Amino acid sequence: MTSSERIPKAMAEKFAAIAALTDAFCARHLDDEYRVLIHRVLGALARKRPSPLTRGKENVWAAAAVHAVGRINSLCACGAGGGIVLPQAAPHS
Repeated sequence: MTSSERIPKAMAEKFAAIAALTDAFCARHLDDEYRVLIHRVLGALARKRPSPLTRGKENVWAAAAVHAVGRINSLCACGAGGGIVLPQAAPHS
């Protein structure tokens, strides 16, 4: 993690809980490049003041981060005949 991706101490536990879910999902279904991108998204959310990560469940934030990065990178099989179906593949706790 670079200095620009440092997580505030107040958000470290929440970030770690969400990242653990996304890391497990990436290990099973994606790759390290997606894991890094998802960490960047989560880091940006953790650094916001106030951070939206303080509200909601970790598994929902994990699924949202995977979905957002997947959609941006055309991972969704939205009628194209490839990829994975993200709503079914989102991490669960």
